[in-house]
Amino acid sequence: MNRENRLVRLFRALTDKTQQELAAELGIMKGTLTNCESGKLKPSSALLDRMAERAGITVGQGDELLQLHDTLSRTPQRVGRDPEALFADLGEPLRTRAHRAFQRLLILRLPDTPPRAEDRIPAKELFANLEELTPDQRLAVVRIATEYQTWALCELAVERSLAGEGEAWAELAVEISEYVGGGKEWQNRVRGYALAAKARALMGAGKVREAAGVS
Repeated sequence: MNRENRLVRLFRALTDKTQQELAAELGIMKGTLTNCESGKLKPSSALLDRMAERAGITVGQGDELLQLHDTLSRTPQRVGRDPEALFADLGEPLRTRAHRAFQRLLILRLPDTPPRAEDRIPAKELFANLEELTPDQRLAVVRIATEYQTWALCELAVERSLAGEGEAWAELAVEISEYVGGGKEWQNRVRGYALAAKARALMGAGKVREAAGVS
C-alpha cells in the first residue's frame, strides 16, 4: 500500500470517526473513502490536506508517524525500543496523538485474504527479527506492526514454544492470534491453536491452575 493510502487510514484513525461519518464531513461518498483506505483509489493531495486538518495534524506530521511505524517494524536494532521513548521524541501535538493513532491503526485493517501456504515465506524472515528481541520487545512489535500479525507467524511462535523454548513464545502466539485476519472461523482456529500451546507451556512450568483458568 502506498504512502497516500496509508495516510488516509492514519488520519481517520486519529479522528475516531466511522467511514460514513468522516465521508459526510468531507463531502465525499463513503465508497470513495473505503477505496482510498484499501488502496484501490489514490487520494488527492487536497483530500489528504482536509483529512489531516480534521485529524488535528499536518500531512507532514502524518508522514512522521508512518516513518515511526516503519522504523519499529523493519529495523531490528530499533524495533524493540519502548514506543513510549520514541513518542517522547515527537513534538506536540504529535506526542499526545501517537498513542491513539497506533491503537486505532490496529483496528483499521485491510480486507482479509484467504490463508495461503505462501504466507509462511515472509513469516520466516519476520520471525528471525523477533528472535533477536526480548519477550517484551516482541510483544511491542506485534501490537504495532501489522506485518507481524499473521497466522503463519503465530504458527512459528507455537512451534518454538512446543520445541521446549517456553511460555514466552506461547504468550507471543496468543498475542498474534488476537490480530489474525482471514474470517471468523479461521481466526478461532488460530486462536485455539495458540491457546493450546500456552496451556501446555504453563502446565510444563507447573502453573496448572493458571493454564486451566482457575483464579
